[in-house]
Parts: sequence; structure tokens; C-alpha cells
Amino acid sequence: MARISKTKTLFFTTSPRSPFKMIPEIELLTNIYSGMEWNSDTQKDFMMNLIKQHSFENSTNPSDPAFSARDRINRAPKALGFVDLYPTIKLTPAGEQLIKTDFKEEVLLRQLLKFQLPSPYHTLNTDDKELFLSNHI
Repeated sequence: MARISKTKTLFFTTSPRSPFKMIPEIELLTNIYSGMEWNSDTQKDFMMNLIKQHSFENSTNPSDPAFSARDRINRAPKALGFVDLYPTIKLTPAGEQLIKTDFKEEVLLRQLLKFQLPSPYHTLNTDDKELFLSNHI
């Protein structure tokens, strides 16, 4: 589990490498699969459709397309609140803003900051309890 440190760095997943690569993938997911269950069949189909997109840089077939789809969608897009996968696939209001606004960096930053604290991926080091008090900001 990651720990919050005094380095003041933000946590972000490494898949995709650039957060802006999420946008066409979120659009593809919600344009085609909205209202459908996120299961191994839709995951495989999504990955095969994603490979065909000009925005996707790797055109080779993954050995496990369902896993590749989960890796691309369940990490950053779902964690940052851009898509909701249960009970069915749908675009969230934050995801709609990310896709439609000209200020994508601001939407991404807002969601990224919301994700930081509280976060089940981080624990506060007991030595750093005062890290987030107003006089330290």
C-alpha cells in the first residue's frame, strides 16, 4: 500500500501512460457499451474495438484482451470517477465534463485531487499527522 509522504507528490496509475489517452477510450466505451454489463465478453469486445481506433498506438492483439480492457478502464477512468461500471457501464458527470470541455486539464486535476485523500490506496504515516493542517499548506 502506498504511503503519503512529505514529498507532496500525487499518486497516479501508470496505465495509460498519459491521462489524456483516457479520453478517446472513455468515449469509445460509453458510446458503444453504455447500459451493458462490464463482463469478460464486453471487455474483450471493447479491447478489439479499441485496437482498431487510430488513437490506439499498439495494433497487436493482446494475449488476454479482457485483462487489457480491465487494465485500461478499471484503473484510471474508473478510479478517477469518469466511468461507472456497475451495475452497467455509464459515463459519470465528471466523465462527460472531461470529454466535452475545452478545459480537460482542470477536470483531470479536480478528479485527481479528489482521488488523493481520503484514498484506500494511501495510509497516513502516524509521524505525519500534521501534514495536512492549514499551517503546512
